[in-house]
Amino acid sequence: MKVEKRNKAPAKRLFYRIGEVSKVTGLEDYILRYWESEFKALAPLKNKAGQRIYTQEDVDLILKIRELLYKDKYTIAGAKKEIARKISRKRTVKTQIDNQLAFELENDEAIAIRETLETVKQELNDILNLLRV
Repeated sequence: MKVEKRNKAPAKRLFYRIGEVSKVTGLEDYILRYWESEFKALAPLKNKAGQRIYTQEDVDLILKIRELLYKDKYTIAGAKKEIARKISRKRTVKTQIDNQLAFELENDEAIAIRETLETVKQELNDILNLLRV
């Protein structure tokens, strides 16, 4: 099966229908539906009418799966492992970034509290000096 590479990305929107994703990726609708059953990470939402609605993240994942299967010649099982590994690594990096930001925020808060305490201390010393006069 020959898959065309599409260069034209859809206009940036919140959601895309399966036909739009099919055109952008060069994959048939039935392949997209099959991949949904094989790759847990690929789980588009459905609207009230039951139509699949894909996010940009879903489209990016589909393009990655297509690359793994058709260009890099992975098997479905191999592609699943690779996608799971990348998602796990992405989560680890996100957790590390979140932890670093939390540490920096705590550090910034500690500095702000210390500065406030120094200001209060100075004001109390000023009041004490006024009372001594």
